[in-house]
Amino acid sequence: MNNALNIGLKAVLPDFVEDQIIDVKDAILQDGVKAGIKEAIDSSIDLGKSITGIFTGKFDNMNQINNVVKKGGLIDAVNSVLGKGIDLAVDKGIVNKSVGKIIESGKKTILKNVSNSIENTLEKQVTSIEKLDKYCENWKEAYNNQDLSNMDKYYKNMNKELEKIVPLETTLNKAREIENLHNLIKNNGGNFNISKEELALAQIL
Repeated sequence: MNNALNIGLKAVLPDFVEDQIIDVKDAILQDGVKAGIKEAIDSSIDLGKSITGIFTGKFDNMNQINNVVKKGGLIDAVNSVLGKGIDLAVDKGIVNKSVGKIIESGKKTILKNVSNSIENTLEKQVTSIEKLDKYCENWKEAYNNQDLSNMDKYYKNMNKELEKIVPLETTLNKAREIENLHNLIKNNGGNFNISKEELALAQIL
């Protein structure tokens, strides 16, 4: 949201320098508007979950997230809070009226940037999840070959991608199982002779 507002404000205030853009953005986000945007996002996500039938609160795949974002009215919610932020900033004299009018008239451009930012983020999530799935498969292949060196390599790559992705339940379960098994072998001095009981324990998530 931060980056999207910066880009949007640059588009509607082309003569402003970077520092001025940041000051205007910070002014708009004052007086609880920042918290209001977070609340708007949370509420729209909850509404989207309810509409799409995700009652557990947990996502299993990116399609669910896409549907929730589209059906929860996220952009409309941000639009409403953003308008209040502009009005407050003008009323308090933090942003002058002429600049406020320019921003207000350019709100469609700003919201388009917010929408694009969300789309880009979701696309990056898909890419990271695909990479994670590949690393998991590569790890399993290395495990079947009892190749600890490659297991370590793919395990590290897997953890890097885990830091980037949203908590998808099925993806996390797969990663946790690998993590448990990987650590069990490492703590066992690289010994692949694992009992059925130990293997079952590693699969407890």
